[in-house]
Amino acid sequence: VKRVWGAGKERVSRISEGMMIKGTPGPATVSLGSEKSGRAMPQYPIGTYMLGKSELLLRSDASNTSFDSRYCGPIDASQVLNVIRPVITW
Repeated sequence: VKRVWGAGKERVSRISEGMMIKGTPGPATVSLGSEKSGRAMPQYPIGTYMLGKSELLLRSDASNTSFDSRYCGPIDASQVLNVIRPVITW
């Protein structure tokens, strides 16, 4: 499960310290250089990008080791299979 962290036409920056949306740094967005077994993780290039109209930037709230947009960049909204909405919150 991934949370949509950025959506179409938003400015996204990837810096060595993590990722930012509209200039605001995200919590726990520093990408890991390698996975637990030591294999190198892909890295989305450092720079500032404008998300396309149908692009989404995804990240996990549950784990800092999740494979998300820190590594593969934005995805097209057509790739989203389902949307989860909370029924009860407290």
